[in-house]
Amino acid sequence: MKIPPLVRLLGLVVGLAAWGGVAFADCSSPAGTAGQMVYAGNHNTFAFCNGTNWVSMAGWNNSSGGGASLLNELTDVVTAGATTGSILSYNGSAWVVSSTSAVPSVLNDLTDVNTAGAVAGNVIRYNGSTWVVSDATSVAALASLTDVTLTNLAGRDYLRYDAGTSKWVNISESTVMSTTTMRPGFPDSITCTSSGSTYAMVLGESPYTDGKYYYYRPNAPAYYIGFNADGTYSAHGNMGSSDCVTGSKSVATLYAEGKAFNFIGNADAGSTALGDRITSGTLGMVANSATSYISLSTNGTDWGYLSSGVSYLPTITANKVSSTNISATYVHLNSATTPLACDSGFTGAMRYTSGTMQVCDGNNWGNIGIGVPGGTIAAFEAVSCPAGWSEYTPARGRFLRGIDTLAAGIDPSGTRAPGNIQEDTL
Repeated sequence: MKIPPLVRLLGLVVGLAAWGGVAFADCSSPAGTAGQMVYAGNHNTFAFCNGTNWVSMAGWNNSSGGGASLLNELTDVVTAGATTGSILSYNGSAWVVSSTSAVPSVLNDLTDVNTAGAVAGNVIRYNGSTWVVSDATSVAALASLTDVTLTNLAGRDYLRYDAGTSKWVNISESTVMSTTTMRPGFPDSITCTSSGSTYAMVLGESPYTDGKYYYYRPNAPAYYIGFNADGTYSAHGNMGSSDCVTGSKSVATLYAEGKAFNFIGNADAGSTALGDRITSGTLGMVANSATSYISLSTNGTDWGYLSSGVSYLPTITANKVSSTNISATYVHLNSATTPLACDSGFTGAMRYTSGTMQVCDGNNWGNIGIGVPGGTIAAFEAVSCPAGWSEYTPARGRFLRGIDTLAAGIDPSGTRAPGNIQEDTL
């Protein structure tokens, strides 16, 4: 049926009036209710209110500013196959329908997560490739760390990284202080005498571009002595009159002569450093905490040692030997608090006990020297007894006679008791 021109014009006017601001309930800009139609002159099309938004009858939606009114109308969306509960997931080029089961619902569904063995209080930590379960309890001690190994801990220990085991290990302070030298095989300093003056020369280039090791006088770089990589003498600068150069001394010779030194843990004559040490010339004393020994050496050769258990001192030079002194002239022995048993291992050993000197013959202890048994009667050409002796008064004016212990008839009275007095008989 044809609509008269007047009616069409009226509809247009009513539509335009509605767009111009007639108040409705559900749609806005302009307001309108569900089912209301207006003519949008700026888009040259009619639109209807769907209860929320104005929807173009030509596919335009004023809520989005134009374009598609359905997801599937978007160029990067494919909704084919969608069912209740489906979701859209991006496949790298478009959003496509995917089931909800494709979306991880728990942490363990993720490919880089393994929650096996998880219990209450656990956390997950990244191990370099995967997130795994870990105890949330913090480490309470250094030894609990997996890259730390501690053994025989002692006071003033240090940690040092061991590349061989990829772990931090503890070392003693003496080990730290026993660093051999700044450069292995070469002392930190040497001393050379020239024209009556002794100069301390410090290791500089080690090695230099020519492969040699050079020692310099402090604040006088023009004065130097060089050594080859094997420690033999090489060259000098302004040190031609020094004993190090005139003798073409090697590093080993300088060590042996006590003219080579290390700033920390002096290794004496080039030997491996063992612990804290004191050196004076060729003499060296090393306190080794690992063995609890103090060793004494000359030119790197040990000749004596001290410890709480046993000591060895071959050279005796003092005036008297006691528990605190040694001597080549006098020997002073104290009573042993725990006397040793005499056996073959102690043959020749001496001891002082109960006022008597004794020597071990391999089986028994026997009295020697000043040891005189009690009850001994002796005659002295003196008006009084010597110290430690007293007069035996029963012998005054009498002769001493031996006891006839075998009752052989020598004594008419038979075997007498010790001290028995026999009156004179005519």
